[in-house]
Amino acid sequence: MQDHSSSSPLPPAAPESVEMFLAHLDLEKGYSRATVEAYALDVMQFEESLSRSNLSLAAPQNIGRRQIQAWLADLHRQKTGKSSMGRKLSALRSFFRFCARMRMISVLPTEGLSNPKTEKRHPKLLNVDQAFALLDVKKKKAAPGRAALCGGRGGGAGAGGGGG
Repeated sequence: MQDHSSSSPLPPAAPESVEMFLAHLDLEKGYSRATVEAYALDVMQFEESLSRSNLSLAAPQNIGRRQIQAWLADLHRQKTGKSSMGRKLSALRSFFRFCARMRMISVLPTEGLSNPKTEKRHPKLLNVDQAFALLDVKKKKAAPGRAALCGGRGGGAGAGGGGG
């Protein structure tokens, strides 16, 4: 378990439910300090968004899917990356699952919400000249001979490399 007593990742006005959740991540789950801080930032960012609607995670039973979707839409308008949005949504899922286990809520507001689709990165293809240049570099580094191409056995038949 990590020692997180030196400084709290929470602002002084963090709701008790959030404090309990982060203590659970730290003490029971054994998450690293960096992970707990990342969860704290994401959950408290959502808390800040809720405060504009006079809502709070202090009363998680009052939070519905609509508030989470509105927050995700705000993040999208702010050009937050899709992977970051997915991480933030994951933090909220964990928070609300914790609240359900603690019987603070009976319905998961994150149920059915999926992460934004992330762009698939395809490998960049080499043209013919680039492929041959790469092979030439490999040949120079692999010298002497065929050992590098034949699993380091010298190229002969059998382990002795005698070929016969």
